[in-house]
Amino acid sequence: MERLKQRKNQKFVLLLSQRKMQKLINVLAVLSFLGTAGIIGSGYYLYTQKDPIIEGLKEKVTKAAVEGVTNALPGMLDTATPELPEVTGGALPMPGL
Repeated sequence: MERLKQRKNQKFVLLLSQRKMQKLINVLAVLSFLGTAGIIGSGYYLYTQKDPIIEGLKEKVTKAAVEGVTNALPGMLDTATPELPEVTGGALPMPGL
């Protein structure tokens, strides 16, 4: 009689652990599905919206480049051009005349 109770308890514990494991596996399967669906959905969105995204980035890069060059030009021009002399000497004679 005692052995029969032990066997029933063992079967019950085994059944409970199998149920818990099955629940865990089901949760992991649902999470895996959601992750895969999210990856596929975001990939589809990026594929369908790639042209507007690229155009927007091109505009931002162009604007930043123009601003950078515009801001750098005044300083570059000031240092690149020599100052004109205020006073010059007389004209030099032409050789051979």
